[in-house]
Amino acid sequence: MEVLRLARGASKESTPVMSEYVHSGEDAEFTLTGKNGSATVTVQEGDTIQTVVAKINEQQAATGIKATYDAGLNKFYLFTSGTGDQARIELEDSSGFLANTLNVDLGTVAGVDAAIRFNGGQELNFASNRFTFNNINFALLKEGQTVDITVSPDVDNIVAKIKDFVEKYNAAVGYISEKLGEKRFRDFTPLSDEQKKDMKEKDIEQWEEKAKSGLLHSDSTLFNLYSMIRNQASSIVAGADKYSSLSAIGITTSGWQDQGKLHIDEDKLKTALSDNPEAVMNLFTNTESGTDQGIAVRLYDQVIDSMQRITNTAGTVSTGVDESSLGRELERVGKRIYTLEERLVEVENRYYRQFTAMEQALQQMNAQSQWLAQQFASGSTQ
Repeated sequence: MEVLRLARGASKESTPVMSEYVHSGEDAEFTLTGKNGSATVTVQEGDTIQTVVAKINEQQAATGIKATYDAGLNKFYLFTSGTGDQARIELEDSSGFLANTLNVDLGTVAGVDAAIRFNGGQELNFASNRFTFNNINFALLKEGQTVDITVSPDVDNIVAKIKDFVEKYNAAVGYISEKLGEKRFRDFTPLSDEQKKDMKEKDIEQWEEKAKSGLLHSDSTLFNLYSMIRNQASSIVAGADKYSSLSAIGITTSGWQDQGKLHIDEDKLKTALSDNPEAVMNLFTNTESGTDQGIAVRLYDQVIDSMQRITNTAGTVSTGVDESSLGRELERVGKRIYTLEERLVEVENRYYRQFTAMEQALQQMNAQSQWLAQQFASGSTQ
């Protein structure tokens, strides 16, 4: 790469200015136009050189132009915050303040682009001395130089990312396996509010831990996910050329008792990366369909599909309406409970009416019995 020219911004320098200047009389206005746009600055009674500098810098976001004043040299400077041929300083000074007071030339100035020649090709231009070319980040420091560039993969960084992937994979299959084999304590049923009133907080926590244990034991949806991601991790990627499986780059599984977790042979992995990093990348990230699809892409699609199945079965808290299987079942149970409660009230009211009628009949019978007793008593005295 030959560095033909460094990118530069635009700048203006005044002739010496009186540092003790204080503006008096009518307001003076001037307009600055830069890459970002234009802004008008108003100089008012009592403003100093430093005040003018501050007002220009307040408009920096709008114009892309900054100002400074060097008290040692008594000079006023304007310069652009960016570089490249789009960076410019254009001045309008109808009041004559810039030209007559700050001694600034009113001509328009522009920056220049950086220029390089790559492998003897055509001149390439960039607005900044820091740019990305051929997926490589460059920072130009000196023009007129020709340098040879050697690019090699950062094997250690790639190994670290693959290890992170394997750790997350192992954590996932380990957790799913644990839930599928978790023991079920059927004697620990969910506690009612009445039962919780007579228990300590710690006892409630321990009880509920037992009650929740094994809820996903041998769950079919979770088992299918577990089987599929293990199968995808061990499958062949036809589009990955030389390295078409994880085992080919040193990532293998051990015995069945290890729950399908992956183990890395770092030496073999580094050898594969040094030999053909693109083939290793395709093994994980190839976006082609079918057997050409990369393992990481397959796993992602499989997890997304399984998450949708779980959502369809159990629902999610993020939706306002629960259309899942469990949600509809809970709705049916809720309606059934409501219907039974209404029937219970009806039965209760019927019994109230029957017992009320029975009590009234008993009262009438008691009254009649007392009347008959009185009649018999009065007859016997005669």
